[in-house]
Amino acid sequence: MPPLRLGDTIPNFKANTTEGPIEFYNYQGKSDIPGDFPYPIVADETRELAVKLDMIDQNNKDDEDRALTVRALYIIDPAHKLRLSMQYPASTGRSVDLVKKVMIVPTVSDAEAEKLFPGGIDRVSMPSGLTYVRTTTKYRS
Repeated sequence: MPPLRLGDTIPNFKANTTEGPIEFYNYQGKSDIPGDFPYPIVADETRELAVKLDMIDQNNKDDEDRALTVRALYIIDPAHKLRLSMQYPASTGRSVDLVKKVMIVPTVSDAEAEKLFPGGIDRVSMPSGLTYVRTTTKYRS
């Protein structure tokens, strides 16, 4: 399967998770506002979903015995489109706290972002002169 790219539609799937069985599209819901979000860990014993979602370690992808799944964080909009993708090695673990530098979705206005992250946001000026990247490490006020 070709790698996932920003804007691709994430396929629907059923899986067992730390929160019980889910069907992804139903579980995802309709909200496009970031904030508190569930973080279920998906059981994928056969690695079928990892292959479908392009989550196999490139170094050992052709060796079934050694191919590891990478950890991945996807931000997916209500239309099931991939808007942000971040992959990191399995050695990092599964704790969101280890990967928690948040990029705030550009479709959220500054006012909405400040409500969502009352601890403050930082605006990053890009070489183009535009300021559309916002980050935070202050998740609670």
